[in-house]
Amino acid sequence: MARGWKIDILITVGGVLLLLSHVAAWQLGRRPRTAAAGQAEVLSIGTREFTPGPADLVRLGREHEAAVLAATREQRELEKLPWPEQVDAARAKLPTDADFAALVREGMAAAKTSRGYASAETVAAFGNWLGLDPDAALDFIGRASRRQRIDPFRFEIGRWLGQGNEHRLDELVKRFPQAAWPLHQGAQELCHKRGADFALEMAASLTKPQDRLWLVDDCLDAKQWQGHLARVPAVLADPRVIRRFLSSISGDEDAAILLDEIRAAGFPPEDVAQAEARIARNEEYASNRKREEEKDRKQREESASALTRQLGLAGTNPFDRDIPSEEQQLEKLAPGFTDALADLCDGRQSMEEVLALVQRSWPTAFSDPTVAADLRSMLFDAAFITDPLGTLQEARATGRDFNQEAENQLDRLSPEMTIRVLTAYPEIIQEKEQAAFSLYFHRFKPWQNIDPEGCRHALLAVPDEVLRTQFLESYDSHAEEMRAKGGGP
Repeated sequence: MARGWKIDILITVGGVLLLLSHVAAWQLGRRPRTAAAGQAEVLSIGTREFTPGPADLVRLGREHEAAVLAATREQRELEKLPWPEQVDAARAKLPTDADFAALVREGMAAAKTSRGYASAETVAAFGNWLGLDPDAALDFIGRASRRQRIDPFRFEIGRWLGQGNEHRLDELVKRFPQAAWPLHQGAQELCHKRGADFALEMAASLTKPQDRLWLVDDCLDAKQWQGHLARVPAVLADPRVIRRFLSSISGDEDAAILLDEIRAAGFPPEDVAQAEARIARNEEYASNRKREEEKDRKQREESASALTRQLGLAGTNPFDRDIPSEEQQLEKLAPGFTDALADLCDGRQSMEEVLALVQRSWPTAFSDPTVAADLRSMLFDAAFITDPLGTLQEARATGRDFNQEAENQLDRLSPEMTIRVLTAYPEIIQEKEQAAFSLYFHRFKPWQNIDPEGCRHALLAVPDEVLRTQFLESYDSHAEEMRAKGGGP
């Protein structure tokens, strides 16, 4: 049986039926009418009135759950796309007659409340607003940039600038000084997309040499500058600005490919000499880094799990975005794995059901019990973060011990949830003094620094005497250090 709720309703009490019929009415898009106490609600659909029975409510609940699941899966697929494609997908869903300004204001208010970035829908609405009323949109994003993160908007601003507005950058920055940074981000995004010739033409349209540098500095990589450096001195036109530009591009990790061109482009000899020296230092640094990366690769390969080896990922860097993740590889071998993993985290599937899916599509993996064990650990880790208590309960029901996996994941939980887990399952770190101290250091010490009384109160509630004593000893030791430095209570 999967964790989470299942809709299996048997209604025998009129009051419960009344409550659930309001839910059913909401699902049908109708406002529920008031019924007398103890009577079942009467719903209207078209010209027909009926009293929903248990089967109707079950059906409506399941339809709602299926719709939510479909929307969740669609959102997950969208989030796999590059950001501009996510925005384009959101734009396609916006009504053409929508109040885009209102949508942007609402979206930015929500992002401010959550302290996050604006959604793809908000950015798409901003792009439409910018096309219809650029003055109002630029004024808004300029003011918003002083209080919120506006990085996601740079693609839309760049797209708009590229629609015949690329030579208006000077004018726009003067008219909307608060929007100078968003305009700069958008202009650089546009230049990066269109290349060096376009970037130099756009820079030439700016009045001041430092503004031209402001546009092209750190905008293109070394490969994009190849074949174009001879034009730079004439466009930048100021010796100090040219020196700063040359210093910047010579710091690129691939700058060695530009060395001959730098020597021939007409830059001042002293600037060329500095660029040569910097490129030589960077090459030495890059050589050392490659040796370290190869050493790390071999260590990862030696320590790779059986599952990682079976997936062909032994030795790969998990932070390299060009390398598929274990989840992506499993999706290829067992189509539907990504959705099943999400369902596991949401409580709609059990670990055994997900394992069965993989085994049907990739039976050879289960011929090696170590691979199967690794896969179980992977699923446990994913589910544990979203529902630690439910995951541990399910794991115990299978008769398997996941204490080590749980211990490894504890410091990813909130302090409060960590205490709840250890209250129910103290054996996870019992008789592991170092594990208890590590948990205190990563989870409870930061809490103690902010709210020492609340932290101590929570630690006192840990029912296991050994763990409670270990945590409190660490707490008292840190409190003494804080008092010695004059920062403790």
